[in-house]
Amino acid sequence: MAQLKLTKTVVEGLQPAAQEQVIWDETLPGFGVRVKPTGVRSYIVQYRTREDGTSKRMTVGQHGPRLTFEQAKKRAREVLADAGRGHDPVSERRSKRQAPTLKDLSSEYLEKYATPKKRLKSVRDERAMLDNIVLPKLGPQKVAAVGRREIESLHAALQDRPYQANRVLALLSKISTLPSSGAGARTIP
Repeated sequence: MAQLKLTKTVVEGLQPAAQEQVIWDETLPGFGVRVKPTGVRSYIVQYRTREDGTSKRMTVGQHGPRLTFEQAKKRAREVLADAGRGHDPVSERRSKRQAPTLKDLSSEYLEKYATPKKRLKSVRDERAMLDNIVLPKLGPQKVAAVGRREIESLHAALQDRPYQANRVLALLSKISTLPSSGAGARTIP
């Protein structure tokens, strides 16, 4: 584990080796740059959690025009400060990435609730509403990202079909209030 006083010039001057190498900054403990054999340079942060002392490493970003050395160092300071306050940025990032989408929640609803407990025609109607109206607009979004504005926009788009618009709202409401292993405590407004 090499240590240098990292600067923009030093980072750009690092030559790739046969294996990945990590160079840590002497001035900011826990901040470093990873150089891959391909020549790609990425800024990293390493810290220990306060809870159990586990060492965690997080990639801040790839060196280049979108992320300068100064920006990376500033982000690293923020991550290290959060870790010092007891937060775990790696776990928080992972949980956000693994959060369920509306599509995931909808399929879970159909599988665990609607199919076993509702009539076949009701399930077919709800599946059609989801497939044709809800999922094309909101399906890939994380459940936590679906807010009142998105729901109101979807409802307004169906103003020429008021009965169906209200059925879609009722369906979204039902989906969001069912206990779900992946949804956590967040519900759709």
